[in-house]
Amino acid sequence: MRYVYMVSAIAMLLILPDQNIFAQSSRKSSKILDAACIYKPNTSFLFKAVYDSCGIVQTEEYILMRILPEILAGEILILYDYYKNIPKIVDGDSIVNVEDKIWMRSEETILYDHKKGVQLHPPRAGKYYLSQYFPFPNIKLPIKAGKKSKWALTYHPDTYKFLWHKYEMRNSPKFQYQYKDSLIEVYEKKGTATSYIGEYTASYLFNEEFGFVKWHLLTSNNVSLEFTLIDIYPVLLKNNVQTDNYTSVLKSYKRNSKTKK
Repeated sequence: MRYVYMVSAIAMLLILPDQNIFAQSSRKSSKILDAACIYKPNTSFLFKAVYDSCGIVQTEEYILMRILPEILAGEILILYDYYKNIPKIVDGDSIVNVEDKIWMRSEETILYDHKKGVQLHPPRAGKYYLSQYFPFPNIKLPIKAGKKSKWALTYHPDTYKFLWHKYEMRNSPKFQYQYKDSLIEVYEKKGTATSYIGEYTASYLFNEEFGFVKWHLLTSNNVSLEFTLIDIYPVLLKNNVQTDNYTSVLKSYKRNSKTKK
């Protein structure tokens, strides 16, 4: 089973004017890759992901985000891999416990990283589809404490129908947060949205060096997702099995793009 979120993600979201910095133009691929300030190509970020349903059902898994030196739909291509346990790395860049992968195929999506702002397309495979209810992790740079912004969703992951779900977001002042063995300064971007399906809350902690170090999403029926950054690797980690399928996706996208012209 493949979990591919590419150009279709654009149709799922209505970005209000305050977020139009994330709309990519036809910049050359090398410029897009070179402009990355935090999520640099050929690096990997490991997150702990906790799913909680009313405190009754809880799972803890690990999601590896690998940033490729490739462009897809005008943005940087990334792969998400889901693990039951922390990936074991040998020789500096190879993952050996591939039997712990929850899905053998990688989830492909994209990110925006530029001096004007940062935006991640979040993990959305399996139960993480709940991320569709919430704003993608995004921040406008330079960060201004107290700044308000809006984000409107027009997609319902359960019914696959459109809805109006508008978030009112606000940046907090800087405060300290413990990442690994150090205290780092972060901003919190937090907000809520209310619609006929209830109230939803989203909170994102952002550090100017490490990016999004934590985000928490809570639905109206007390189901939550929490993603916490636990490590950054200065290399593009690879699996010891042939599960990476981004090359075929790139070829398919380029072929379809030429057909439409």
